[in-house]
Amino acid sequence: MRRSAATCHAPGSSRATSSRSATCAALPARTQAAVRDFEQMAEMNEGLAQYALLRGLREVGRLARGPWAGAAAREEAVEARMLDSLITATNRSVRRRFYATGSTIGRLLDRLQGPRWKLLIASADSTLEGALGVAVGYHGVSALRAPARAALAGDAARLEPAAARAISALRARRVAQRDSVLGRAGLRLTVDPASGPRPQLCGFDPQNTLAIGDGTVLHARMLRSCVEGKPLAEFDQGVVADTERGTLQTVIADTASIRITTGGRAVALPAVEGSLELTDLRLEATNVIVTAPRATLWRSAGELRVVAGAR
Repeated sequence: MRRSAATCHAPGSSRATSSRSATCAALPARTQAAVRDFEQMAEMNEGLAQYALLRGLREVGRLARGPWAGAAAREEAVEARMLDSLITATNRSVRRRFYATGSTIGRLLDRLQGPRWKLLIASADSTLEGALGVAVGYHGVSALRAPARAALAGDAARLEPAAARAISALRARRVAQRDSVLGRAGLRLTVDPASGPRPQLCGFDPQNTLAIGDGTVLHARMLRSCVEGKPLAEFDQGVVADTERGTLQTVIADTASIRITTGGRAVALPAVEGSLELTDLRLEATNVIVTAPRATLWRSAGELRVVAGAR
């Protein structure tokens, strides 16, 4: 079973890796813990579901034979190929990898312990990797003998270049996806919290959310943003969030659909290179709504910037 060398592991984890990669080691400790927890829970959630499917297919194939046995064998072969391509297949959803790793750990535990590992998970709230550690008597890399540590270090060293290439390719593709959203024809809309409270995510689609790797996140389908529990912006299209500055950017393709009101009274777009200070702002356009008690609208040739809370 192969895992990405860029994965973070807890000290004493039962994962068969010798050390953290430079990519992982550069992460803050809190981020490392978050990545580890995400992986463990994803394997429990996605991996155990896939494990149940594979075990079910195998049992049906054993009892019914015929086409069912062939279907079970083909599905197991798919999972085996998945394990060997976890690092290099950059266009696959990250969640899909845990179908393969989690189900494989479960089937390995079947071989090592029979059904006993399931009792450990149920009674001790163990993770899959924790159950595997118990099954093989693993107590962390530091507890291994020197030859085993050297072998694991060699495995990690061989995996790291492939992981680095995969990360680079993924980052380049996501930058292109982000740029395609902001490069469309139309008027770029920027919602800027300025020095006010940072917007929070009050609604988004996690299956269509892509971290770019430079502090920006592409919400490819929709986003609802709030400030102190009150709506700020709603997008039913691609939008880019800057997690450091707090800005939200999208492109309004149909500029004729833009409607701006202040206190319910319609106002025109600012002139190019002009601005408007408004109270009780509501900006509507196709797939876009922005509201703010106070805001300044700045307009350039290609951008409309809403500075929320400005006076």
